[in-house]
Amino acid sequence: MLFWNDHTTSDIAWNIAADEALLIACEQNLLGHESALRIWRQRSWAVVMGASGRYLDEVYVDRCQQRGVPIARRSSGGGTVLLGPGTLCVSWVRPLTDFKMADRGVRELQVSMLQELAEQFKAISPGLEVVASGDWSIHGRKCVGSAQRRLKTHAMVHFSLLNQTDLTAISYFLPQPPRMPEYRESRTHSQFLTNFQVDPADFSTRLANYFSNAFEISEAPLSVKKLADELSKDRFRMAEWTTRF
Repeated sequence: MLFWNDHTTSDIAWNIAADEALLIACEQNLLGHESALRIWRQRSWAVVMGASGRYLDEVYVDRCQQRGVPIARRSSGGGTVLLGPGTLCVSWVRPLTDFKMADRGVRELQVSMLQELAEQFKAISPGLEVVASGDWSIHGRKCVGSAQRRLKTHAMVHFSLLNQTDLTAISYFLPQPPRMPEYRESRTHSQFLTNFQVDPADFSTRLANYFSNAFEISEAPLSVKKLADELSKDRFRMAEWTTRF
């Protein structure tokens, strides 16, 4: 397994492209590893919609434009998120053959992978649990949202962790989502969301210790960098892609 602790950039289009490139590289066996995990941080505010997110319904576009906050769209599903200072992002690619046939459904696989990672952090937060189709919650308040992207032989589950994030910014840039899990109970962002509160270095170390046999890197493999550069240029920077819904 490849373990990539990435501090490359806060260019949101490139960061989204790098996740997609990592999935493609594993699918095409370009890395010499069947699976890979990437940790990255978005150090400036950016809004990221899911593949079918509604541009004008899920984002306060005027506020983003006024504050210079970029809006991007990823290829995976899930809802719209605000990434930025204090947010930690994880992208985990695995071959579908890691799972029994009965466990390869979209929800089953996603919950399984999120549960596996959550187990590494319950000592920090005993109230942590996986709920809905792949959220982490602490005593009923959400700190992680996740999404999934699949190709023929591999799946990627990626998530963003609210950790030391200014939660008031989420209400400023994002309206209430059009689709909400039942456990949210129509609560506002400020009522529903919470920070996890872990030292970022400790977060990375705990994951690295769990994947103790992984090959660790700090820079993008050449094949991933090339793919990410191409994808960011040809898809994720294109207004036609971002505003298509």
